[in-house]
Amino acid sequence: MDVSRQGEPPGLQGENAVTERRWGDAWTKAKRVLIYAPPQRDSFATGSALMSDNTTRPTHLEVSSHFLHDALDFKMRYRHCALTDEAPSFMHIKSRRCKCFIDLRMSVEAVLKSLVAYSVLADYSGKKLVKEVEGYGHRVDRLWGHLIEHLPNELVVTGSPLIDRLAELPVGLRYRFDAWDFEGGREALYEETVGSDVWMSGLYGFLDSMIDVHNKQLATHSRMVTMADIKERLSEPEFRRYRE
Repeated sequence: MDVSRQGEPPGLQGENAVTERRWGDAWTKAKRVLIYAPPQRDSFATGSALMSDNTTRPTHLEVSSHFLHDALDFKMRYRHCALTDEAPSFMHIKSRRCKCFIDLRMSVEAVLKSLVAYSVLADYSGKKLVKEVEGYGHRVDRLWGHLIEHLPNELVVTGSPLIDRLAELPVGLRYRFDAWDFEGGREALYEETVGSDVWMSGLYGFLDSMIDVHNKQLATHSRMVTMADIKERLSEPEFRRYRE
């Protein structure tokens, strides 16, 4: 997947476009993603059921890769809906802004989960690993707190204030009812974040840097798969939520 720059992206279009400011010039190429990643351990697993599980797949590299691809998908959808002329129609411009924000937020959450699986839970696998990652829910602040020591300092400096604000913004903003109520009840916070082109552009730029750094980490583990690898994989016990 390699999307070339096609000029500077336009701002939001559509209803009440005259009242909308441009979302900044955060416009970068989507990165080609390779599949794998390294270690470090910080244990958060609890409960005898989790600890006794003996599944060895998916590995931390596989889980990390899945979440990184999710991050790219959400990012591409955000870019299409917020930063291009081909954006679909929305029922209201405010609804469009909030739903675009949720895509951006989910992309950040996905890359953080990818990094946690890669750096923090590298010696986990199978059901234990999946449950550990799921246990974070939508808590981007908790994910960030467990990742800080594994990240380049420049990302920590840039990302910490963004993550602090992101943690204050509910995932429920994906619903029109919540979005309308939130803007009315937390107007200052809304205008400083979701309603701010500068803040949204900064969050997009931070996300793009995170994806770029992590993609390079995973790419170091990409290799050709042999028939012996495939046979070994098929013989290993794998956690499958929807087939158990």
